[in-house]
Amino acid sequence: MNSVNPALVLVAHGSRSSEWNARILDLAALVGQDPTIRRAFTGGVAAAFLEGHHFPIAPTISDLLAKGATKIVVVPVFLTASGHLEDDIPTILGLKDDKSARTALVAENVSILPAGLPIVLAQPLAASTVLPRTVAKRAALLVPPQNEAGVMLVYYGSSNYADRWTALLEVIGAHLVSLGYGSWEHAAVGHVVQGSAVPVFLAIRRLLERCRKVAVVPLLVSRSGFQDVVIPEALQKLEPDHRERVYYAADAILPDPEIVDWVVLTAFMTLEKG
Repeated sequence: MNSVNPALVLVAHGSRSSEWNARILDLAALVGQDPTIRRAFTGGVAAAFLEGHHFPIAPTISDLLAKGATKIVVVPVFLTASGHLEDDIPTILGLKDDKSARTALVAENVSILPAGLPIVLAQPLAASTVLPRTVAKRAALLVPPQNEAGVMLVYYGSSNYADRWTALLEVIGAHLVSLGYGSWEHAAVGHVVQGSAVPVFLAIRRLLERCRKVAVVPLLVSRSGFQDVVIPEALQKLEPDHRERVYYAADAILPDPEIVDWVVLTAFMTLEKG
């Protein structure tokens, strides 16, 4: 066994949807096939989920350590800051002593690792330049960049970290405009709006007042009911002549080769810093 035997764990929110979880597992498998990752992370590559019964975070990491991993690099497959990323995950990893988060996690029967383990937590996707590129690529498949076209960004959102989401959206929006799109809008679909389709509907209508064509792009990690139910419900609320000017694909950020590259780069940078 190597004296230095690091392992890599991709941590995601998790979902009741098997398709949602499968895209994270596929991402971990693709990262694990990268030759440089295989050489550097000899302790293995795994995926783990904050919620759900499959592949919980603490047992996954404990298993890697028991098998000989000497350091764990955790890459969060999250877009930007949230209560999960800032409080829950660091608490589970033993990196933060948050009594409120610990109490809530224990109440949900979530295992928590002891402090002092060789674990390093990387930054989320918002810390990179990959999201603006991947969003623009997906938008262009629906409507090519042009001054009379706009892009509607649909994201999960957070009331406690609204400033972080706003900053991320502004960066993506500026990139879209730099490519030639005339305008952009955004609306949340998560708990902050109780999963309502109304904010998306209203934002699309505002964008249609400024643009002849609108590409609706889900800024969501994986596919779920938001793409299959909430966004289509918003589109159905539009007048027929407006609806025919809107272009939408029920896709997600994953799968995307650029996200694989981001995980690989982030893993190496975090390993070196840690």
